[in-house]
Amino acid sequence: MTDYQDIEARLRQAVAIGPSDDGLLWLDQRVARLLAAPRRARLSDAWQARTFGRLLLLLAAFLLLASAAAAAMGLFERTIAPIPGWTAAWDQAEVVGASQTDAGLTLTLERAYVDLNQVMVFVGIKGLEAPRPSDGVVVDQLVVREASMRDPAGRRLDESLGIDAAEPDLAVSIRAFRFDAPTTAGSYELTVTSVGYDTQTPDCGTRCLGDVIQGVWRFNFQLPGPKGTVIAADAADTVGDATLRLTVLRVTPTMVSARIAMFVGDRPVAYWHFPDATMRHGDTSYRFWEVRHVLDVAPFEEGPELDLLTNAGADDAAGTWEIEIDELDYSTGQGEAVHLAGPWKLSVTVP
Repeated sequence: MTDYQDIEARLRQAVAIGPSDDGLLWLDQRVARLLAAPRRARLSDAWQARTFGRLLLLLAAFLLLASAAAAAMGLFERTIAPIPGWTAAWDQAEVVGASQTDAGLTLTLERAYVDLNQVMVFVGIKGLEAPRPSDGVVVDQLVVREASMRDPAGRRLDESLGIDAAEPDLAVSIRAFRFDAPTTAGSYELTVTSVGYDTQTPDCGTRCLGDVIQGVWRFNFQLPGPKGTVIAADAADTVGDATLRLTVLRVTPTMVSARIAMFVGDRPVAYWHFPDATMRHGDTSYRFWEVRHVLDVAPFEEGPELDLLTNAGADDAAGTWEIEIDELDYSTGQGEAVHLAGPWKLSVTVP
């Protein structure tokens, strides 16, 4: 095998795992610049051969690094694939690439995203040992146990949802943080203080705890102004004595959130919920995968308003948004549970 054939074989091995799109774009741009450069004096064949060989070795090294990065990126993408809104956040996120090491673990904040509904972070984790059995049950699920977020105004955001995934020598964590007051462009701070393994197998009964690693991994990063549209609405529908009123709609690329209050007669209802609801926008239907009580009556007290959150968003808010709730339950002031049949239909049109 000649030197060139040997180099070619190395290159083929290097690209056995496809490099990332960013890596290929960098490579294309680099090659285009080299080809576009004007030729000067003809150099000796020997010098050209040595230079070409060095370039190929550098290229092989770059592709090996790109392949490792592609494996991490691939785990992120596979983990969030079932959630359309989180895939949109990954695609539109700011690339951060900042790393912090503590307690033998290196956490890398790969990307971060913000819109008017949530802040999302994508964290890679290196250095975790293989999990050991806990009470006879093998722990097999990575968990970032404690993570907090502060926005540019210094307000602590509430963690809404998180997904973790682990493979040999690689783990990722995706966290979504919600906020009541609108956030802005500026400096955000993510702090992780606990990482470990967990399991949820039937043999555990309750949640089985694995080893927990305590540390401090803190990231300060910049995000632009949040994306999305806020629509102030006053759409109401009454069935019998029960009225539902849509007051706010937030449409972002990752989520649509609707704030709805319930009244019986002219009295707000302290607690109400429903088994299912549907939102439609043109030909697209959305399901609400999370419902949160708005604690605006008193600290930690549930009020008449609910935030209904979808797991997918929209880039364009224009058009008619329709929400339909077929049935619901609420509690009276005396603690009596009441079931009502609808449907209640709420509609708002955005120019």
